[in-house]
Amino acid sequence: MLGKVMLLAASIAVSSRAAEVANVGPKCMRPRNGQVAEHFDEAVPLSDGSYLGGNTMGIQGHVTTATQCMTPPATKGSEAFSWNWTRGTTTPQCAGPPSSCPYALCYYQFSCNGYHTNQSTNFDDVQSYSIETHASVSWEITKPSSAPVYHSRVIYDFFLLSELPTPQKPWGEVVTDEIVIMLNYQNDDFTLPCKNNMTTPAHPLSKSVVQIGDDIYDFLGTGNDAPSEGVHCQIAQFSRRGGLNPTGGNLPKITDLKPFVDFARKQPRLYYYDRGELRQQKPSGPHTATVGLINEIYDNTDGTVRFSKFPKINAVKNIVV
Repeated sequence: MLGKVMLLAASIAVSSRAAEVANVGPKCMRPRNGQVAEHFDEAVPLSDGSYLGGNTMGIQGHVTTATQCMTPPATKGSEAFSWNWTRGTTTPQCAGPPSSCPYALCYYQFSCNGYHTNQSTNFDDVQSYSIETHASVSWEITKPSSAPVYHSRVIYDFFLLSELPTPQKPWGEVVTDEIVIMLNYQNDDFTLPCKNNMTTPAHPLSKSVVQIGDDIYDFLGTGNDAPSEGVHCQIAQFSRRGGLNPTGGNLPKITDLKPFVDFARKQPRLYYYDRGELRQQKPSGPHTATVGLINEIYDNTDGTVRFSKFPKINAVKNIVV
């Protein structure tokens, strides 16, 4: 998704400023005059080189009651951080000229906050790539509905690349896949905006494809994704059993991304139309530049995601004989 892609570019700038991080207060997005969501795509650097990021992706240019904030550690030496949001309704119609609402209408309720690593890896070179988190989410659906209305979820979200991007080969030329791992979610049967060919946690395409400790993950399928204008990649989505919780809960402590990557890369490459020409998705790449632990936010929800310490990455390299 474009809002997440825009945050990838922030990682380079964030890493160069990591040593300069001081105690800073929350960074918030509030609609102008309490009504219209303006462009907001911000990164807050953390002292370990990672960063918090938030954007107004789908709601930009719409009348909305959305407010979302990112809060880095309050004191030197602390690793506790959080983000929170309060959402009422967002209008489908654009509040101004079409250029002020640059995203597809099906995204009109979408925005996100999240944590982003700043460490690249080649999944071909590792046996495992685990992320340890100490985090919880508390949230509320403020306008319950019996319809399959999409609500908030916390996900791992990252892109696979054929090679790491350079000025000569920018991100859009090397991206091959998006991997989404749904950890905690407020409801499990919904129409996923702009991804109508995906199944839902309530009706997965394949069951029990990955198990990490006691956590079992189902496969929701693949699809064609257009994360930015003129860029195409294949998306694969997974969901954690037991992740359904309308009021919140703890996030999994350990998640190994390697088996998800391996499973996604084995899926057949899909076909898509680009300017009237039928094309096939590029072969799946092994690299990633950053991993996001992201909170997708939708209307009629309030919530907070809290971390007691920075996530830790444990990459186990392949044994060379």
